[in-house]
Formats: sequence, structure tokens, C-alpha cells
Amino acid sequence: MLLQLFAEFLAIGALFLPVGHRRRRAWAFLVLLLTLAAAVAFSTGSGAVLSADAEYEWLSFQSLRAFFYITSDPEIVKATQYVLAAMLVLMLLNLLNPREEYALAADNIVLLLGCAFIFLASAQDFMQLMTASCCYSIFGFALINNTDAKNKFIFYAFASEMAIFAALAVVYAKTGSIALADLPEFARRGWHKDLTALLILFGVLSKCGMFLFQNQFMALRNLSINRLLTGAWLAAPLSGLVLYNKLHVVCEASAYSLPILRVLAVLAIGWAAVGLVRHCQFQAKLLYLAAMAFAVALLWLALYPDAIYEQVVKWLPSAVFLEAVAWALWMRRCSGIAEPTAVEPRDNMSAIYETLFVEPLRFVGRVLWLAVDFVVIERSLLGTMSTLVRLVVSGLQKIQSASWPAFGLLAAVALGMLIYNIGGFVYG
Repeated sequence: MLLQLFAEFLAIGALFLPVGHRRRRAWAFLVLLLTLAAAVAFSTGSGAVLSADAEYEWLSFQSLRAFFYITSDPEIVKATQYVLAAMLVLMLLNLLNPREEYALAADNIVLLLGCAFIFLASAQDFMQLMTASCCYSIFGFALINNTDAKNKFIFYAFASEMAIFAALAVVYAKTGSIALADLPEFARRGWHKDLTALLILFGVLSKCGMFLFQNQFMALRNLSINRLLTGAWLAAPLSGLVLYNKLHVVCEASAYSLPILRVLAVLAIGWAAVGLVRHCQFQAKLLYLAAMAFAVALLWLALYPDAIYEQVVKWLPSAVFLEAVAWALWMRRCSGIAEPTAVEPRDNMSAIYETLFVEPLRFVGRVLWLAVDFVVIERSLLGTMSTLVRLVVSGLQKIQSASWPAFGLLAAVALGMLIYNIGGFVYG
């Protein structure tokens, strides 16, 4: 069933790809109807043609085999229904939001995010896991239509993908396998358990926009409400939860990762609560609520990592619907009144973050830059190379000078080369 839904999403998106810019809302409405029909058929099980597991070997080497796999696990199938409901709410919001100029493009991104969820939840090896995670980053980048938010998002997305990739590379180097089923063996042996666990934790927290990694998440407040809710609930943060569910065995092997996860999640809840009370901008309030929800979800998954689909993802459509309704009520209340932005309070948590983490890192970076550039490069490397060049040039000048010592040296070198070549020819 999931394979059929995956193919239907791709087909709907490809069908409307050649559509031009005219009557975009009419086309977006048609996409919504087709997605609704696919969702009803998927939920009722009617018209199911591709209902079994799908497995295709897309990389086949002697030491590396990777499979494209779509599962039929009932738990993931049920979770996909909740994701479908959230997708339909967001697609309806794309259609109804008068400020959204590209409703059809936004609908296609929502469809692709649905495909990415199926692809990530079905992953059985590192290759599919990383491919699906990177798809989330690509689709999230395409969703954002604000330059500042794009810059922040791509920085954190790239850092998180590289951290998870590095952790999985260590696992592959030690086990020789890319199967997720071999992660318990890696954790049992304790190879680089702290390094891999902290790298995975960094990637998950960065994707979820937790405390210390909140800049890219809060930058979404500059987007329209439909794109904001899509980026907050259906994009990178959701992928972070699924990644933790897939890789939690490695994190639990370290004695440091779970305490760090709990501390940062609690700090994220406190930061979100303070921001929720202090900020006047309604988009920011919605993001603080989302950040608080994902922090609570991470705390819950730290205790029950296998509860992601039954007890976490099922709240996704309700959260999206409630925030969309709250936005509609707020806009109705504030119709004709400019939203207060001039009295926006100073973000104390961001100031603390800058003071405690960013400024010390900048200072250390400047000290290292001066030390490496001046002491190592200019004084050591460049000085040594300059002295060597002077010696070589001085020697060449002496050899080329018209004097008997220079002539004797050249004759000795030529004789030595001649004897060497004759000896190699005779005895070689």
C-alpha cells in the first residue's frame, strides 16, 4: 500500500509539473482533490494493487549492497495516515492563503515531503536513510522563499547531514555493513560509542531546531503561514524524530548522549515558553509552540524510542489543524489592524546563546587563525621555503659561474651519471 501511495504522490506531482503560471489556484485545487482521493483509497484499502513490501537492489558491489525498500509494516502504514491528514490540511491552507502566489508549487513540495516520510520510515540501510534525510533538506530548502531563512536553513541542514554521515561512516568502517539491523552489534562492541552517539545527537537536535540550534527554526517566521506550518511540522523536525527512532541504539550506547538530550530538550522547552509569553508576533508564537512540542516528543522518545509512530506522529494532523485555526482566528481578529512589530522584545535566550557560545567560539577562532597564519604558515612554512629557495638559487649560481671549482663539480656530476647509466645498462 505504501508503495502505491508513494507512486501516486510522484505521479500527481509529475502530472502538474508542466503547468504554467496561469490559473495556479485552480490547478492547486485539482491537486488537492487527487491527493484526497489517494488518501481515501489508502485509508480504506480500496483499489490497492501494490500492497506487499517492495525491494530493489540499486547498488551492487562486492563490499557494498544497497536496496530501495518500501515497507508494508502496519505501524508505519498507520503513521502515514496521520501524515496524510496533515498534508491535506497544509494543501488546503496553500489554497486558501491569499498571500501564497505559488500554491501549486507549495502543494508539490508537500507531496514530495510525504514521499520523503515514506522513504525514510521504510529505510533498512544507511544509503536509503541518508538519501531520504537529504531529500528532506532539499525539499525544505525549496519550500523556503526567504533569503535569510534559506541561508540559515542550509547551514544547519548541511551540518546535520554531515554529522550523521560521519557517524554512519564510522559504523560502516567497523562493521563492514550498512544495514540498520547491525547497529545493535556495533553498540554492543562499544566502538567509538561516544563519538558516534554525539554526532547523531547533533544531527537530530539540529534538524528539530532545539536549543543551541534554534536559529534556522525561528527564521521560518518570515514565511507565509502555509509555508511556516509546513516547514515547522512536516519538514526537517519530523525527519529528526524518525532519524532518532532509526539510530537510537547507537545513542543509547553512550553514557553522555541521553543526559545531553534531556538537558537540551528541557532547555528548549524553557526557551520556547519564555518566547511564547514575550513575543508579540503571532508567527513566532506558533513556532515556539512547535518547538515545545518537538522537545516534548524528544523527551518521550528518549524513554520510549519505538513509540514514535503510535504516540508521536498521530498528534501531527491535530497540531497542524489547531495552529491553522488559531492563525485564522487571529487574522480575523486583527483584520484591518497592523500586527505589532515595533514593540518586539529583545530575545534574551538568543543573547545568552550569543554570549555563551558564539562569542567564545569567535574568539577561539580568531586566536587559532592568528596563531596558525602567523606562527605556523608565515614563520615556519613560508620561512623554511624561502630559505630553501635561497639556498637552491645560490647553489645554481655558483655552479654556473665560470670557475675551475664549478667546472670540476659539473664534470664530477656528469661522470657519476654516466657511470650509473652504463652500470644499469650492463648489469640491469
